Amino acid sequence: MHASDHANTVGSRERKARLRATNLSHRYGSTVALDRVSLTILDGEAVAIMGASGSGKSTLLLVLAGVIRPDSGTVMLHTEQGAVDVAAMADRERSALRLTEFGFVFQDGMLIPELTAAENVSLPLLLNGTGRAEAERTAESLLAELGLGGLGGRRIGQLSGGQAQRVAIARARATNARVIFADEPTGALDSRTASDVLGVLLAATSGQGRSLVVVTHDEDVAARCDRVVRLRDGRIHGGDEASR
Repeated sequence: MHASDHANTVGSRERKARLRATNLSHRYGSTVALDRVSLTILDGEAVAIMGASGSGKSTLLLVLAGVIRPDSGTVMLHTEQGAVDVAAMADRERSALRLTEFGFVFQDGMLIPELTAAENVSLPLLLNGTGRAEAERTAESLLAELGLGGLGGRRIGQLSGGQAQRVAIARARATNARVIFADEPTGALDSRTASDVLGVLLAATSGQGRSLVVVTHDEDVAARCDRVVRLRDGRIHGGDEASR
Protein backbone atom coordinates (compact mmCIF):
# COMPACT_ATOMS: atom_id res chain seq x y z
CA MET A 1 0.00 0.00 0.00
CA HIS A 2 1.19 3.53 -0.81
CA ALA A 3 2.70 5.34 2.16
CA SER A 4 0.19 8.16 1.83
CA ASP A 5 -2.64 5.71 2.40
CA HIS A 6 -1.31 5.14 5.92
CA ALA A 7 -0.49 8.74 6.69
CA ASN A 8 -3.92 10.30 6.10
CA THR A 9 -7.18 9.52 7.86
CA VAL A 10 -10.72 10.82 7.74
CA GLY A 11 -11.86 10.84 11.33
CA SER A 12 -11.01 7.41 12.69
CA ARG A 13 -11.07 5.54 9.36
CA GLU A 14 -8.21 5.16 6.95
CA ARG A 15 -8.41 7.08 3.73
CA LYS A 16 -8.14 5.10 0.54
CA ALA A 17 -6.62 6.07 -2.78
CA ARG A 18 -9.20 7.42 -5.22
CA LEU A 19 -6.75 8.22 -8.05
CA ARG A 20 -3.25 6.80 -8.45
CA ALA A 21 -1.10 8.04 -11.32
CA THR A 22 2.15 6.22 -12.06
CA ASN A 23 5.02 7.32 -14.33
CA LEU A 24 2.99 9.75 -16.43
CA SER A 25 4.87 11.19 -19.39
CA HIS A 26 3.52 13.47 -22.09
CA ARG A 27 5.00 15.64 -24.83
CA TYR A 28 3.71 18.35 -27.12
CA GLY A 29 6.03 17.93 -30.06
CA SER A 30 9.55 18.30 -28.65
CA THR A 31 8.31 19.94 -25.44
CA VAL A 32 8.17 17.71 -22.37
CA ALA A 33 5.02 18.50 -20.40
CA LEU A 34 5.14 15.57 -17.96
CA ASP A 35 8.21 13.50 -17.14
CA ARG A 36 7.47 10.29 -15.21
CA VAL A 37 5.09 11.90 -12.73
CA SER A 38 3.56 9.71 -10.01
CA LEU A 39 0.85 11.02 -7.71
CA THR A 40 -1.81 9.58 -5.42
CA ILE A 41 -5.04 11.41 -4.56
CA LEU A 42 -6.88 10.12 -1.51
CA ASP A 43 -10.59 10.09 -0.74
CA GLY A 44 -11.66 13.35 0.87
CA GLU A 45 -8.33 15.04 0.19
CA ALA A 46 -7.78 18.51 -1.25
CA VAL A 47 -4.54 18.65 -3.24
CA ALA A 48 -3.10 21.84 -4.74
CA ILE A 49 -0.87 21.55 -7.81
CA MET A 50 1.46 24.51 -8.22
CA GLY A 51 4.19 25.55 -10.62
CA ALA A 52 5.29 28.25 -13.00
CA SER A 53 3.71 28.67 -16.42
CA GLY A 54 4.80 25.74 -18.55
CA SER A 55 5.63 23.52 -15.59
CA GLY A 56 3.06 20.90 -16.61
CA LYS A 57 0.42 21.50 -13.95
CA SER A 58 -2.53 21.97 -16.30
CA THR A 59 -1.42 19.00 -18.41
CA LEU A 60 -1.29 16.87 -15.26
CA LEU A 61 -4.83 17.90 -14.35
CA LEU A 62 -6.09 17.10 -17.86
CA VAL A 63 -4.40 13.69 -17.84
CA LEU A 64 -5.75 12.82 -14.39
CA ALA A 65 -9.23 13.83 -15.53
CA GLY A 66 -9.07 11.79 -18.71
CA VAL A 67 -9.35 14.82 -20.99
CA ILE A 68 -6.11 13.87 -22.74
CA ARG A 69 -4.35 10.52 -22.88
CA PRO A 70 -0.70 10.50 -21.74
CA ASP A 71 2.06 9.15 -23.96
CA SER A 72 2.84 6.62 -21.23
CA GLY A 73 1.90 5.78 -17.65
CA THR A 74 -1.30 4.80 -15.89
CA VAL A 75 -4.08 6.63 -14.04
CA MET A 76 -5.96 4.16 -11.87
CA LEU A 77 -9.36 5.36 -10.70
CA HIS A 78 -10.93 3.40 -7.86
CA THR A 79 -14.71 3.28 -8.17
CA GLU A 80 -17.44 1.36 -6.40
CA GLN A 81 -17.29 -1.14 -9.26
CA GLY A 82 -13.52 -1.59 -9.06
CA ALA A 83 -10.36 -0.01 -10.46
CA VAL A 84 -10.05 1.24 -14.04
CA ASP A 85 -7.11 2.71 -15.95
CA VAL A 86 -8.38 6.06 -17.20
CA ALA A 87 -5.34 6.48 -19.46
CA ALA A 88 -6.11 3.25 -21.32
CA MET A 89 -9.79 3.97 -21.94
CA ALA A 90 -11.22 4.77 -25.36
CA ASP A 91 -12.33 8.36 -25.95
CA ARG A 92 -16.02 7.51 -25.53
CA GLU A 93 -15.36 5.72 -22.23
CA ARG A 94 -13.36 8.65 -20.89
CA SER A 95 -16.13 11.06 -21.92
CA ALA A 96 -18.66 8.96 -20.02
CA LEU A 97 -16.40 8.93 -16.98
CA ARG A 98 -16.26 12.72 -17.00
CA LEU A 99 -20.04 12.77 -16.72
CA THR A 100 -20.16 10.43 -13.74
CA GLU A 101 -17.01 10.19 -11.61
CA PHE A 102 -15.44 13.60 -12.34
CA GLY A 103 -16.59 17.20 -11.97
CA PHE A 104 -14.91 20.38 -13.20
CA VAL A 105 -14.59 24.00 -12.09
CA PHE A 106 -12.62 26.39 -14.32
CA GLN A 107 -11.30 29.92 -13.85
CA ASP A 108 -14.05 31.53 -15.92
CA GLY A 109 -16.64 28.94 -14.96
CA MET A 110 -17.18 27.88 -18.59
CA LEU A 111 -20.90 28.19 -17.99
CA ILE A 112 -23.36 28.56 -20.86
CA PRO A 113 -24.55 32.21 -20.80
CA GLU A 114 -27.77 31.49 -22.69
CA LEU A 115 -28.91 29.13 -19.92
CA THR A 116 -30.08 30.00 -16.44
CA ALA A 117 -28.07 29.04 -13.36
CA ALA A 118 -30.38 26.08 -12.71
CA GLU A 119 -30.20 24.95 -16.34
CA ASN A 120 -26.39 25.03 -16.23
CA VAL A 121 -26.40 22.85 -13.13
CA SER A 122 -29.00 20.51 -14.63
CA LEU A 123 -27.10 19.98 -17.87
CA PRO A 124 -24.75 17.13 -16.81
CA LEU A 125 -27.69 15.30 -15.26
CA LEU A 126 -29.72 15.61 -18.46
CA LEU A 127 -26.76 14.37 -20.47
CA ASN A 128 -26.67 11.35 -18.15
CA GLY A 129 -30.29 10.55 -18.89
CA THR A 130 -31.85 11.96 -15.71
CA GLY A 131 -35.43 13.16 -16.15
CA ARG A 132 -35.89 16.92 -16.42
CA ALA A 133 -38.00 17.29 -13.28
CA GLU A 134 -35.49 15.38 -11.15
CA ALA A 135 -32.56 17.27 -12.68
CA GLU A 136 -34.25 20.59 -11.90
CA ARG A 137 -34.95 19.57 -8.31
CA THR A 138 -31.31 18.53 -7.83
CA ALA A 139 -30.07 21.78 -9.35
CA GLU A 140 -32.26 23.96 -7.14
CA SER A 141 -31.23 21.98 -4.06
CA LEU A 142 -27.51 22.35 -4.85
CA LEU A 143 -27.84 26.06 -5.60
CA ALA A 144 -29.62 26.58 -2.27
CA GLU A 145 -26.91 24.57 -0.48
CA LEU A 146 -24.27 26.87 -1.98
CA GLY A 147 -26.04 30.09 -0.99
CA LEU A 148 -27.87 30.76 -4.28
CA GLY A 149 -31.40 29.85 -3.25
CA GLY A 150 -33.93 31.72 -5.39
CA LEU A 151 -31.36 32.63 -8.06
CA GLY A 152 -31.76 29.55 -10.24
CA GLY A 153 -33.78 31.46 -12.83
CA ARG A 154 -31.10 34.07 -13.46
CA ARG A 155 -28.83 33.90 -16.48
CA ILE A 156 -25.10 33.88 -15.86
CA GLY A 157 -24.70 37.50 -16.94
CA GLN A 158 -27.07 38.52 -14.13
CA LEU A 159 -24.80 37.01 -11.47
CA SER A 160 -21.64 38.32 -9.86
CA GLY A 161 -18.34 36.58 -10.51
CA GLY A 162 -18.48 34.85 -7.15
CA GLN A 163 -22.06 33.72 -7.69
CA ALA A 164 -21.19 32.35 -11.13
CA GLN A 165 -18.36 30.29 -9.64
CA ARG A 166 -20.79 28.88 -7.08
CA VAL A 167 -22.98 27.81 -10.01
CA ALA A 168 -19.93 26.10 -11.52
CA ILE A 169 -19.29 24.31 -8.22
CA ALA A 170 -22.93 23.19 -8.09
CA ARG A 171 -22.65 21.89 -11.67
CA ALA A 172 -19.50 19.94 -10.74
CA ARG A 173 -21.40 18.39 -7.83
CA ALA A 174 -24.58 17.62 -9.75
CA THR A 175 -23.74 14.02 -10.71
CA ASN A 176 -22.34 13.22 -7.25
CA ALA A 177 -18.84 13.01 -8.73
CA ARG A 178 -16.20 11.61 -6.39
CA VAL A 179 -13.34 13.74 -7.78
CA ILE A 180 -13.58 17.46 -8.56
CA PHE A 181 -10.91 19.12 -10.70
CA ALA A 182 -10.51 22.89 -10.43
CA ASP A 183 -8.23 24.92 -12.71
CA GLU A 184 -7.50 28.35 -11.19
CA PRO A 185 -11.05 28.51 -9.76
CA THR A 186 -10.45 31.83 -7.98
CA GLY A 187 -8.07 33.38 -10.50
CA ALA A 188 -10.60 35.89 -11.90
CA LEU A 189 -11.97 36.99 -8.50
CA ASP A 190 -10.97 39.69 -6.03
CA SER A 191 -9.26 38.44 -2.88
CA ARG A 192 -12.29 38.55 -0.60
CA THR A 193 -14.60 36.86 -3.10
CA ALA A 194 -11.87 34.34 -3.91
CA SER A 195 -11.57 33.39 -0.24
CA ASP A 196 -15.34 32.95 0.05
CA VAL A 197 -15.58 30.86 -3.13
CA LEU A 198 -12.66 28.67 -2.05
CA GLY A 199 -14.39 28.04 1.27
CA VAL A 200 -17.54 26.97 -0.58
CA LEU A 201 -15.51 24.74 -2.92
CA LEU A 202 -13.68 23.02 -0.05
CA ALA A 203 -16.88 22.54 1.96
CA ALA A 204 -18.66 21.06 -1.08
CA THR A 205 -15.85 18.64 -1.95
CA SER A 206 -13.27 17.51 0.60
CA GLY A 207 -15.60 18.66 3.38
CA GLN A 208 -18.04 15.99 2.20
CA GLY A 209 -15.51 13.23 1.56
CA ARG A 210 -14.91 14.00 -2.12
CA SER A 211 -11.44 14.48 -3.57
CA LEU A 212 -10.42 17.90 -4.87
CA VAL A 213 -7.51 18.58 -7.22
CA VAL A 214 -6.77 22.30 -7.65
CA VAL A 215 -4.34 23.85 -10.11
CA THR A 216 -3.40 27.26 -8.72
CA HIS A 217 -0.69 29.90 -8.66
CA ASP A 218 -2.10 31.37 -5.43
CA GLU A 219 -0.22 30.41 -2.26
CA ASP A 220 -3.25 31.37 -0.16
CA VAL A 221 -5.37 28.83 -2.04
CA ALA A 222 -2.67 26.17 -1.67
CA ALA A 223 -2.34 26.84 2.06
CA ARG A 224 -5.99 25.89 2.61
CA CYS A 225 -5.59 22.53 0.88
CA ASP A 226 -4.44 19.38 2.67
CA ARG A 227 -1.37 18.95 0.48
CA VAL A 228 0.68 20.85 -2.09
CA VAL A 229 2.42 19.28 -5.09
CA ARG A 230 4.90 21.51 -6.93
CA LEU A 231 5.87 20.89 -10.54
CA ARG A 232 8.92 22.15 -12.41
CA ASP A 233 9.78 21.16 -15.97
CA GLY A 234 7.21 18.38 -15.92
CA ARG A 235 8.45 16.75 -12.73
CA ILE A 236 7.48 16.95 -9.08
CA HIS A 237 9.94 19.03 -7.07
CA GLY A 238 9.38 19.79 -3.41
CA GLY A 239 5.91 19.80 -1.95
CA ASP A 240 4.45 16.95 0.03
CA GLU A 241 4.56 14.36 -2.77
CA ALA A 242 8.29 14.54 -3.54
CA SER A 243 9.33 12.54 -0.49
CA ARG A 244 6.78 9.74 -1.00
